[in-house]
Amino acid sequence: GNFMHGVLEKTVKWIAEGGDGDIAENIKTIAGDYISEIFRMPPDAVPKRLAHLFDYLCRSAEIFAKRIKEELEVSSFRPRDFELTVGRDGDAVAPLRLESGDVSVELRGKIDRVDTYEDGEGRLYVRVVDYKTGSKTFKIENVKLGLDTQMLLYLFSVLENGKKRYGSDPLPAAGLYAGIKPPQVDMKIGEDTSAYENKVEASGLFLKDEAVLRAMDPMLKGEYIPIKEEHLGKEKSNLIGEGAFADLKKEVTDVILKY
Repeated sequence: GNFMHGVLEKTVKWIAEGGDGDIAENIKTIAGDYISEIFRMPPDAVPKRLAHLFDYLCRSAEIFAKRIKEELEVSSFRPRDFELTVGRDGDAVAPLRLESGDVSVELRGKIDRVDTYEDGEGRLYVRVVDYKTGSKTFKIENVKLGLDTQMLLYLFSVLENGKKRYGSDPLPAAGLYAGIKPPQVDMKIGEDTSAYENKVEASGLFLKDEAVLRAMDPMLKGEYIPIKEEHLGKEKSNLIGEGAFADLKKEVTDVILKY
């Protein structure tokens, strides 16, 4: 997990800044530097078993990075922060403080990525992205059980305390779980694999606003976010209004303080 997060942080930042060159070679270089730093030996000197593992992880990172490159070519959301600390020290965004009577709780940690989008009227929308090496599906009903709250607390921390960092009061756009490893698919021998080559799994909670959703994925065909155009007129648990985000913040607060 640390290896993948470290490689992807540098690679996606390189892509977002318009880096030229081959993605696979860039990942190989970053991974080699990571291996040299951790194991105190050149990449070609690590045991074969580890070398095979790192090759597999690099391939997974390459697929993910290519997908991110394609997304950034069409999306209006841009990465603003990588590995953003939620805390009280240095260049951090302050955590959301949950209080009830004499009880006070703060969640501190790191957000893998923060993306922002400013619409034509100057409103700033924020999306927090949480990289997952395994399969992870966001279910809003889990919040009542104290589950799936970490990503939401990160989002609420940015919404409440991000004005100083981003220049205006942020509005909620999404909390997104982005699967790093390619999804497993059932295929027949000889079947064309090109349709699956750059696919990754994604899940999350999104603002029910067509303009904001199209700023993430203009065609709304489920290519870059798990939302399709036909979902807009339906009731879906992962599509909520701005007021519902405020209600969810209170619900998360109550659940965390309860436990």
